[in-house]
Amino acid sequence: MTSANKKQYDKKYNFSAIIKGMMGNIFEWFQFSIFGFFASQIGQTFFPQNGNDSTLFAYGTFFAGYLARPIGGLIFGYISDKYGRKQVIVWTLLLMAVPSFLIGILPSYKQIGMSASVILIFLRVVQGVSMGGNYGGSLTYIFEQSLPHKKGFLSSLSFLGVLIGLFLGSTTATLLEIFSSPHFMNHYGFRLPFLCGIFALILGLFFRKNLPESQEFRQEKAKSETKVSLSSRLSFHKNTIINLVCVIILHDLSFYILFVYMMSFYTDNLGFGKSKIFAMNSFHMILVAVAVLISAWYSDAIGRIKLMKISALAFLLTTIPIFYFITKTQSFLTVFMLQTCFAIMAGVFSGPLPALMSEVFPMNIRNTGINIAGSISGPVFGGSAPLVLSFLVMYTGSKIAPGIYITLAAFITFVALHFTHINIEEKK
Repeated sequence: MTSANKKQYDKKYNFSAIIKGMMGNIFEWFQFSIFGFFASQIGQTFFPQNGNDSTLFAYGTFFAGYLARPIGGLIFGYISDKYGRKQVIVWTLLLMAVPSFLIGILPSYKQIGMSASVILIFLRVVQGVSMGGNYGGSLTYIFEQSLPHKKGFLSSLSFLGVLIGLFLGSTTATLLEIFSSPHFMNHYGFRLPFLCGIFALILGLFFRKNLPESQEFRQEKAKSETKVSLSSRLSFHKNTIINLVCVIILHDLSFYILFVYMMSFYTDNLGFGKSKIFAMNSFHMILVAVAVLISAWYSDAIGRIKLMKISALAFLLTTIPIFYFITKTQSFLTVFMLQTCFAIMAGVFSGPLPALMSEVFPMNIRNTGINIAGSISGPVFGGSAPLVLSFLVMYTGSKIAPGIYITLAAFITFVALHFTHINIEEKK
């Protein structure tokens, strides 16, 4: 890009719009995550009291929201590609904020009986639909608002928003647990984060008035109004979608293993206290965020495929040894250092990914393609990771079985990245 072109593009460049898109992601993932953090209190409040069944009901409701994500991905992907990116960011934020606030004021099972359970499940499904459209919509919007020579770095802010939202949710839950009495926490305290949905509602209304439409979307719409059915576009790009799913596998799997599976593994198998595990989890979440920003910035200089291949290769070569040494040590410091290596690899791989996901699709199917690929990889390979890995350990009797599983995923991703490079070149 020439200096003259950069200058011309700078006039249209709106960094505040990118930050607003990122803020929407923060609120979305904060509101979505707190349901999982307070599953025990939610189960006791809104479901029948039958031993541990109430908590299982709550986790089932959490999973119902997860299953609704593909529906949201299709609906909002279509809206985004046809009517604009702004609409999706605004409406997904509102569809997360309103149910969240309503959960905060929802009467308990003791007050209105089974109606409380039914209403809660419905509100959670609505939130799941919102989540299905939010990340892809935010990612697409930020990518298209970014300067061409900074798309990798600025697009990574969409994933950074996810990490910040999860971190805030975890921190909020921890602080409430520390400073609240058990009685207050179980009856009132857990409702407070949900009531924060009112702030997301205000933010959504503000965005509706002040958030500009994606500049690239406006330019593309001005060029052509050619109508092509969604099914035709999906059929034409089905190989790209399948290939992208294979690329995303390593991202989803490493994320869920790092922040979900390994936490319970350390407490159940190595006997580490929860306070140490939570502290390590928070540190590595920050470390991943830093690695994401650095690798995304570097990908603008050397290319996304090259950097992601290096990270995938690192997973291929080191994951099994990392798991081997983790299972053979009782030292928290050793585990901490090994987990740090894993976190850095995950961050380096994930940094360039948001821009890459946008680059493999043309404008008229970009958001839909991203949402479909994410909706397949997320639940199938990411959300199922703790269950699958626990089964592998039980079935094989080997505690390094998860390392073999990740290594296989890294191999699939490495191969897919090779073909992704070809796809990008073809579109150019």
